[in-house]
Amino acid sequence: MHLSVTSDFFNSHDDPVPHLHAIRSAGFTFVHFCHEWDTDLVYSPERVREIANELLDLGLSVNNLHASEGKETSWGSEGREHREKGVLLVKNRMGMAAELGADTVILHASVGRSQEAQRRSLEELLPFAERIGVRIALENLPGQGFSRALPLVREFRHEMLGYCLDTGHAVLNDPEGFDDLAAVEANPTKLYALHLQDNDGSGDQHRLPFTGRVPWKRVARMIAAAPYSGCLTFEVMSINESYPDHASFLEEAFSRGKTFDAMVVEAAREG
Repeated sequence: MHLSVTSDFFNSHDDPVPHLHAIRSAGFTFVHFCHEWDTDLVYSPERVREIANELLDLGLSVNNLHASEGKETSWGSEGREHREKGVLLVKNRMGMAAELGADTVILHASVGRSQEAQRRSLEELLPFAERIGVRIALENLPGQGFSRALPLVREFRHEMLGYCLDTGHAVLNDPEGFDDLAAVEANPTKLYALHLQDNDGSGDQHRLPFTGRVPWKRVARMIAAAPYSGCLTFEVMSINESYPDHASFLEEAFSRGKTFDAMVVEAAREG
């Protein structure tokens, strides 16, 4: 499979262009665009074109994009004005994804937000997703697993709606009684995106694979058994590692990514 790494491996709110150059230099040909995933920033068409041209010059493709739930607006807000602005914010990211050639955006479907508001928003977002050809993947979250995401996926039964597995969140959820990997194993056709990262169980650390408690062999078997053909996307952060610079961190991320890819290939071979 192709390997992808998150654009915000160091900072989510600075200029993404230097990050993209470093990512390509490390050997990656795909990137998970994650800048401004938690802000109210609306990307202008001009800025999206600038990023698209930079990606083209680098020979770097975007496999998916983390859509935003802003500080002031949210697609899950009970307030009508805030929810409607939140929907527009998600549509902005979905349009950006389409412009950058990505096929999926990732959203947080939190139990801390109104389920009814999220339902109304999806009723608006899914026809838009179908029209522009960009799917929505709802992510498992710390402390709640897929407890909001999966019911929404099952309710809508829409080809443009699936889920994203975050392996680091799965580690944190296991002591809480949520088996996120089992949820994926039971619903493999709806696996639309991956956030591959590790931690020691004490927090959401976004560390490199094989540094913590993620059962990587089980994850490899799960991916191999699913009809998943996307990238292996590593949502890892250099701030929680001890590499001397960004280049060495990304080179190690790429190396470990290749190791994990070999594990998925081997799992597929074993059946």
